[in-house]
Amino acid sequence: MGEVFEAQDQDRGERIALKTLTRAGGDVLARFKREFRALQTTAHPNLVSLRDLVRDGDKWFFTMELIEGKHFLEHCKRDVDKLRAAMRQLAPGCARCTTPAWSTATSSRRT
Repeated sequence: MGEVFEAQDQDRGERIALKTLTRAGGDVLARFKREFRALQTTAHPNLVSLRDLVRDGDKWFFTMELIEGKHFLEHCKRDVDKLRAAMRQLAPGCARCTTPAWSTATSSRRT
């Protein structure tokens, strides 16, 4: 649905992540907005904080906290032990989550 890029927020003077919408059809746009709204008010140490939902002409994107690191799939690529360790770390957090935001979560890739 979208791609995530590193960007510079000129107003705040900080590096941020910018998630862009790659396809702007009606259903996809509605899902993109739902994802933003659901996660915007969710605060958890294992989730990035969302900042702004922006439209520039027919382009949609939202800004969020930038986290340094590798893409999850790159981190676990061809290493079953790393995948198991990551899943052991993620599972308890997912089990404790009580917000409906998880039902709208999507995976993204950094470029």
